[in-house]
Amino acid sequence: MHNDFRIPVSEDFYDKHFPIKAFLNAVPDDYFVKVLENLVNGIGFSFNNAHCEFSNDLDSGGDAFTGVRIAVCEDEVVVDYKALYFYLVKACEAYINDYPDSKEAIQLLLNEYKQKYGI
Repeated sequence: MHNDFRIPVSEDFYDKHFPIKAFLNAVPDDYFVKVLENLVNGIGFSFNNAHCEFSNDLDSGGDAFTGVRIAVCEDEVVVDYKALYFYLVKACEAYINDYPDSKEAIQLLLNEYKQKYGI
């Protein structure tokens, strides 16, 4: 059965990680593996009003930050690679539940992310 959301969104008035959850939920199934590959390689991605960027994505004139900046509409958060990994695992588990044939490829990408970012 296909999930409406890969990661449940909290009903708390303010969930500081809402943009991460909303970004990963906004990625269409057809692009999920490609987006995961981009994230593993430190390449940001945008879909509609959901954006993810790495500090190395910025031009020299952009606001400097360390880690990964994720924004959905006006909500924005900057997290370290470990925090993003936590939510990537949750999103990947839900994706694998819907697309079990992708399990091996997804696990390889998650392992590559862990190695690249020292998690």
